[in-house]
Amino acid sequence: MNQNNHQKNRGCTSAPYGCPIGELISQVWATFGAESEFRRHMRNSKIEFLKAIRSIIDKKIEDLEKHSTASKKRACKVEID
Repeated sequence: MNQNNHQKNRGCTSAPYGCPIGELISQVWATFGAESEFRRHMRNSKIEFLKAIRSIIDKKIEDLEKHSTASKKRACKVEID
């Protein structure tokens, strides 16, 4: 995919009042290329960010599961002599 198609797919234009993030990404893409060390670091940081979000979600699921099993516990009748 060339740079122009890449921008169009992201919803950014090269107009003076276009998307500033898209413009930054276009400059980085043009400067460092597709397989630069910078791009590898950015790709890895995206992976780590998603793993961090996954760990938050996993923790929340675990807490909800503990809460649901705790609420199922009922008092039982104990006979006293």
